[in-house]
Amino acid sequence: MRAEPFRSIVVTPPADDPGEPRLIELIRAEIDASGPITFARFIERALYEPGLGYYATSAERMTRAGDFVTAPELHPIFGQTVARQIDEMRQRLGSPADFTVREYGAGRRTLGKALPAGMPYEPVEFDSARPRTSFPGVVLANEFLDALPVHRVVGRSAGLRELRVGWSDGRFVEVEADLSDDRLATWFESRHIRVADGNVADVNLQMLDWLQQVGHDLARGYALILDYGKPAELLYGPERPTSTLRAFRGQHVSSNVLGGVGHQDLTADVDLDALADGAVAAGFDVLGRVTQAQFLLNAGLDELYAAARAQADNDWDRALNLRAAVRRLLDSSGLGAYAVVILGKGVDAEPPLSGLVKRAV
Repeated sequence: MRAEPFRSIVVTPPADDPGEPRLIELIRAEIDASGPITFARFIERALYEPGLGYYATSAERMTRAGDFVTAPELHPIFGQTVARQIDEMRQRLGSPADFTVREYGAGRRTLGKALPAGMPYEPVEFDSARPRTSFPGVVLANEFLDALPVHRVVGRSAGLRELRVGWSDGRFVEVEADLSDDRLATWFESRHIRVADGNVADVNLQMLDWLQQVGHDLARGYALILDYGKPAELLYGPERPTSTLRAFRGQHVSSNVLGGVGHQDLTADVDLDALADGAVAAGFDVLGRVTQAQFLLNAGLDELYAAARAQADNDWDRALNLRAAVRRLLDSSGLGAYAVVILGKGVDAEPPLSGLVKRAV
């Protein structure tokens, strides 16, 4: 799920666009050389291939004029609210001189611009080298985990099989094969989950790798994760026969994940239970999980809204945009339903952070 489209400006994307020719040829050459590739590898190249992948070719993807709108781009009040929570985290850590906010998938750095002046900020993209220095602070990930490449598996009576990407009749196609990684089976077996015969599911192994990386890098502090996802029982049950992987383009959603290569976003719901388990395995404590609407209200959105409303009262357009943005941020069927997960390392769980405690309004 992305923010609800701005239908007045969107244009329906072409259904027959195969994608960026040079990127298609590179992926096809890899398949020709080594056989069908995993969906994770296909997604990695489709989204992040230097100079050709979806995220490597434009910074406008997540704006109102782009393919989807994220909460930070909707209105500055979102970033201001997140910044309040981060500042509280800094104070809870004792305001160390080397406190740092490291944001993964920072895009246009919109959240970084909302931080208090002078607060060290390190944006890290998927394909960029991350700083290696151990630091106290906050790791911030807003709609980052959903964009990590995922594997796809299909349930069979004899056990799980992996869906890979091959090439046939001039296009990319799904190919069923053996599992490429033992962790694909462990993902389900360790939690006693059975994928029904014929059902397709996503497995985000890179999320587990990322958690281990962050757990290694963060000496003391918090991980603030904002994303859309569901608990395992809603992702893999019989009522979910297909995976959640889908494409976004021109403010439209599509199930054609093998088309438009390099021209569309590919994203899948986060398994929130796997996120929690992976966090604990990486040395974190799970401090809490709330909806994004609850988090924003808990962290002081109402106060920021009142102040912004007072400043905008003499400007009809600003007031209207502010009100519309807040409604969308709190919408329980859209952005407000996103999950906010806060992890801690070397910090006290009590008293709870403001974002996890319901405030009196």
